[in-house]
Amino acid sequence: MEQSKVPLIKIIVVSILTCFCVATQGQRLPFDGGLYGGFTTSQINGDETDGFHRIGGTGGIFVETTVANAYKPTFELGFSQKGSADKNHSFKITTGYVDAALLLKMYPTNLKNPGSKLHSLGLYVGPLLSVKAYENLIVNDLTQKTKNFGRFDLQLCGGLEYALLESLKLDIRCTYSILKINEQYRNFALYFLLRWNPFRW
Repeated sequence: MEQSKVPLIKIIVVSILTCFCVATQGQRLPFDGGLYGGFTTSQINGDETDGFHRIGGTGGIFVETTVANAYKPTFELGFSQKGSADKNHSFKITTGYVDAALLLKMYPTNLKNPGSKLHSLGLYVGPLLSVKAYENLIVNDLTQKTKNFGRFDLQLCGGLEYALLESLKLDIRCTYSILKINEQYRNFALYFLLRWNPFRW
């Protein structure tokens, strides 16, 4: 089951990188780069626990450019902790993923006034591909390594960002699995991030 998904994942990765190159091809566009970090709160839809009781960390790097003053193709590479837990945290599933995302950010105010500077509020959407690094089941503080979920997870990612300072943004996003991580489960996570972009070239 897992092996049959690998060619599809490779096609998706190539498509994501191709779209990013096409979006920036033929133009001498400024690129911004930086770091992001924060925490996730998540659940696994399909298991016996409800609510976003599993909290983990997340962080990584990103590069983005501006197109037509109102759009920003953004590529991210990072690591995130996800999983599931009951209210008492006596039962927990903890997973770690390496994330690669291609996001298209839109700044609605700039659509009306293309000559203006980027507005402080932006919306975005795009695919997020995750490769599982580890998976553990914790019951009453006893940890057991498991392999119940697939190695890859393809998610739809959407969210908004708000500029706190010129180079510091607050980012809130939601991700949900497009492909099932096994026969019935899907990852569902909320991210709360700070994005710092001091680099430009």
